[in-house]
Amino acid sequence: MGIGERIKRIRKHYGLTQKQFGEIIGISDVAVSKLESEINKPSAQTIRLMCGEFGVREPWLREGSGAMKVPETPTDAIERISIENDIAAAIFRALAKTPAEEWKAFLELAVRIKKELDDVESQIDLNLQSDMTPGYSIEDWDEEDSDDDPDENPEVTEEDSDHKSE
Repeated sequence: MGIGERIKRIRKHYGLTQKQFGEIIGISDVAVSKLESEINKPSAQTIRLMCGEFGVREPWLREGSGAMKVPETPTDAIERISIENDIAAAIFRALAKTPAEEWKAFLELAVRIKKELDDVESQIDLNLQSDMTPGYSIEDWDEEDSDDDPDENPEVTEEDSDHKSE
């Protein structure tokens, strides 16, 4: 795969037209087409722009070696999520303002929440295992539920009618 194919792969990865891709890196759609078809070679500046704008590793773009994407750092992930989600951004800001002495309490809360979730998960697993016996299917549940249960649908008797009319 040549550099043109790699440029096209970046563009397709982000779902961009040649015009959109070119606008991001400051070149025309015709120039993008010529780069993808390898009629023209990208300048060092264009390569740096593509790598920076799209998080692509330069050795991959130039030679096809290694992974395409630069690994996302935790800081980059927080920034990306904050931009995409106002609630997450508010949570991150609150966490950033948390004084060091409150982190122990926060950790204890997180441990309690995890324990509760683990308990709920194991209870769900136990319930599913006890309900699913050999030869028993979900369709059987529907049949059981459709049975007329006298306790669930009590019939009105003459005696009940007499009391209601009083």
